[in-house]
Amino acid sequence: YHSIAFYGHTDVTLGQYLEEMCFDLHYDCPSNNRLCTHPMYEHRRSYIHHLGKIDVTMDEYPCPIERMSEVILMWGECRLCHKHTPVTRMSDESWRYSFGKYLETTFYSDTLAPRACVCPHDIHRDYVRCFALRNMVVKFEYSAFRIWSIATPTTPLYFNMEVSIRLKEEEARELRKRLDDYYASLASRLEAFPLELVFDERVDECKNALNLLAARAATEQIYFQQTLEQTLRNSHPADTLVIAVVYVALQDKVVEWNLHFSELVQSFIQLDASSRAITAAKRVMSSESLSGSDIGHAKGAPPLASEPKTDALEIIDELHSAAHHHDYVPSDTGVLNTAQFEMPHVCASPSAELSTPTALPAGGSTDSLLDSPLMSRLHRRL
Repeated sequence: YHSIAFYGHTDVTLGQYLEEMCFDLHYDCPSNNRLCTHPMYEHRRSYIHHLGKIDVTMDEYPCPIERMSEVILMWGECRLCHKHTPVTRMSDESWRYSFGKYLETTFYSDTLAPRACVCPHDIHRDYVRCFALRNMVVKFEYSAFRIWSIATPTTPLYFNMEVSIRLKEEEARELRKRLDDYYASLASRLEAFPLELVFDERVDECKNALNLLAARAATEQIYFQQTLEQTLRNSHPADTLVIAVVYVALQDKVVEWNLHFSELVQSFIQLDASSRAITAAKRVMSSESLSGSDIGHAKGAPPLASEPKTDALEIIDELHSAAHHHDYVPSDTGVLNTAQFEMPHVCASPSAELSTPTALPAGGSTDSLLDSPLMSRLHRRL
């Protein structure tokens, strides 16, 4: 911002401006930007006022009149019809004219046609005024523009209520589905608990614990359903953030159920390496031998299709994996698989490579069985 007082200490004459600030090729850029190393004649200077802007540019230009390169020559070129006024020498009165007044006349003057009657266009706004000296030319070009004012928003912010209500209903519908899917998966996994791996004397106790957990899961499901409906009734129809309270409570319950399953495995599945491990391996081996034998069909006939079975060791692996994964996020797939005992969104069981049971050696020795990959994996997990 620069204020010009006509013919005062902040003003210069038009001739001084041209000779000292334009045609002086050694005049450096006066800005505080130290990165600018270009001389001033390579710059574009702009003067903005009211509804217009005047750009001042310089360029090399041969002298339009021979042997008059050491005096200031001036003329105008129309941007609309490309005609130009005669080239004349700058008079002393024009040299002493106030530069600030020259800018003001361009910004505020009425329509004025050139005296030479070259064309009917405005000499201030439609013409490019040129000043030449020493094979250099200075051009003054006016351009109009619109000034936009800043419009601040109102203090209260308004939202589209219909969109917020629709989003809240969709979020509540999704949460109901996730609640039902999660507690249905809990019931399926409690039902698929591997009772064949529990101590014989503690089977009844394990069944009672599983029944208690199943009843607790059913009660919690009803509680969360009622909590969600009550939250929706007691909140504003467009308040979409209130459902987050139910999400937080459900996440806490997910972590709590992970701990319950971990305690369940540690309490009832306490296999030792000598007896319980061999028993589990024999059961797996027996089921594999039964499916591959020729019992129940004639010689040469295709074997009967065996029923899908659940690998007890894989179930234990899943239980241990689930007990150490507390960063569960409820699944939105809605597909429940009761053939495996795994917590929702738990990573794949590391025992997947042991899905093929290992048979006992021909001699029936248990020592070689304990050294097998299946038994080594069982020892490490239990």
